[in-house]
Amino acid sequence: MLLTKEEIETPRTAAKIRCWAEQKIEYLGNTKEGKHAIRFREGYAKELTEETLPLGIFCENYFKSSRYVVIQQHVGNQNYDATIKDKRLKKSPIKYLEITQAHEGEDAHLRMLHLENKGHANVLGMVTKKGTKHTGITVEIENEALEHGVVVDNELQRILEAARRKSGKEYPDNTGLVIICDDYIVFREQEDIEKLIQFIHENVLEYLNNFLKVFVIGWSSKTYLEFK
Repeated sequence: MLLTKEEIETPRTAAKIRCWAEQKIEYLGNTKEGKHAIRFREGYAKELTEETLPLGIFCENYFKSSRYVVIQQHVGNQNYDATIKDKRLKKSPIKYLEITQAHEGEDAHLRMLHLENKGHANVLGMVTKKGTKHTGITVEIENEALEHGVVVDNELQRILEAARRKSGKEYPDNTGLVIICDDYIVFREQEDIEKLIQFIHENVLEYLNNFLKVFVIGWSSKTYLEFK
């Protein structure tokens, strides 16, 4: 196996977790089987890309990559994705972390299918699916340009949907929620970040009273927002 549950669940310091995740993703990407697993989030590649890497980005910001903070990821159906052991004198109140993504759902999978079959895929164009697994699936993606404001609004709605998926569930005391979103294309300018902050306050936090803190971070590592 290219990646095991034991590897994912090995405790790592906040200083090392991102580096390990990126090295493992690079290693998998250099194999045919691993590259496919990363693209389609198959097996433990799903936890690696959707949880471990976001944890690493979070740790760089919140824990300042401290070697005195140990993160252990947990695979399964428990109501948290990671536990935290903070050995610093001034400890964080957060003991558990839940990770979620602002994503397109099925359209994200279909884009990867188009990428694998055609060698390219427009990241913004409308996706059309034809057929079934039984008859064979074909994917068409419009090669269109969208106004930046529309792209931002679409991502804001995905963040809201991610929050709603976590609303009303029970979590242990002192659990933090990390929502990871696209800031490569979307939140590039300061006015985009200001719009994001306002949107979180006005539309998102009301769903997340079951968390001690909420963090919105970007895949590029440039966006890091913290809310009580």
